[in-house]
Amino acid sequence: MLFGLGWTGFSLLFVIVPVAVFIAEWQTSNLLRTTGLTTEAVVISRRIDEDFEGDTYYVTYRYRVPIKGDQMQLTHEESVSHDIYQELPPESPVLVRYSATNPDVVRLEGRSRTFEVILLTGMMLCGGLFVLIGVWLIYSGWQGAYRAGLLARRGELTTGRVTHCWLETDSDGDREYFVAYRFAAPGQPEIATAEYNRQAFDILQVGDPVQVRYVPGKPEICSLKL
Repeated sequence: MLFGLGWTGFSLLFVIVPVAVFIAEWQTSNLLRTTGLTTEAVVISRRIDEDFEGDTYYVTYRYRVPIKGDQMQLTHEESVSHDIYQELPPESPVLVRYSATNPDVVRLEGRSRTFEVILLTGMMLCGGLFVLIGVWLIYSGWQGAYRAGLLARRGELTTGRVTHCWLETDSDGDREYFVAYRFAAPGQPEIATAEYNRQAFDILQVGDPVQVRYVPGKPEICSLKL
C-alpha cells in the first residue's frame, strides 16, 4: 500500500504538470487571440539546451511596442522547433504577435502549437495510466491488510491437506513458490485454494495435513498456519 501511495503521488506529477502547462498555454493563446497585435522583430540570438531528454531550441528576438506614446524595446526568448531554429539565424526579421494589454506576452506569428498540444496530451494520458496503476496497487494493498486483519481478529483453525506445490519464474527471473491445499470449514463445502508461501513450499509435500486459519462465514479468506 505504501508503495502504491508513493507510485500514485509521483505519477500525479505527470498529470498535474502537463495540465498546468496546458492551461497556461491556453490562457496565452486566448490573450493573444483577443488582444493581440502584430509587429516586426529581429532575432538577436539563439541557443540549444542539451539534456538527457533531448535538445531544446530557443531563439531570442527584439521587438518594439508603443507604451504611453513611446516606443518600448523588449526582448523575449521562445522555444521553437528544430526547423524554425534553422530558419532564424541572428539578424533575421520575424513577425510576432504581442498582447496590447500585456506586451510581455508575445509569440512568433503564425507558429503552430500542434506538436506541443499532442506532447502534453500524451503526457497527461500516460500520467493518468500510471495513476490508475497506483490506485490499483493501493487497493490491492488495502485488500491484503483488510484480509490479514480479519484473520487476526476472527480467524479460526481447521485442518486441510496439501494438494499441489509448484514453482514459477516471473518476468524478472525471480522465483515464486506456491502451495495449493483443500479444507472444509464446519457447515461449508470444501474449498480449494493456493497461496504464495516459500516457507510452506520448503517443508510441505503433497498429501501432508496442514492447519488452515479461515474467517467464519468467509472461508475464502484463509491462510496456512505453520
